[in-house]
Amino acid sequence: MTSVPRIIARYAILLAYPVGILVFLHYFPRERTVFAIVGCCCFYLLYILPFVLFSADVAVTNRGLLMKRIRTTIIPFSEISVCVGVFLIPFQLLVLLARRGSMPIIAITFDSLLGPRRSIFQAGELVAAINERRRRISRFQEHR
Repeated sequence: MTSVPRIIARYAILLAYPVGILVFLHYFPRERTVFAIVGCCCFYLLYILPFVLFSADVAVTNRGLLMKRIRTTIIPFSEISVCVGVFLIPFQLLVLLARRGSMPIIAITFDSLLGPRRSIFQAGELVAAINERRRRISRFQEHR
């Protein structure tokens, strides 16, 4: 389970990064300010914001997907809408979208590749295991 100090540290980074950038830009040369703002905003939107808001520990179980964030929940494979692998330099990530009732669930976690990289959207070990379980459940429900 994710510890409370780790959660506090994540949100402290989320809030401290923009403040640090504003202080940094105050001392940055004026002719390069636009480049610095664009670079810092891209880094913030691609790396810091998603990892703080959507990061989770995910494991495949027989009953469903065990997801640990602030609390531990089990998401049945039938509730998973999208499970895709994404390469975001230098990480291989699993992006998971699920719907529990009317509430959407978004999770991002680290994954590892099965073979050599072929594309940006490539399934890793965890993505392959989840999608295989989803296929088995959908086939089972079709035969009922």
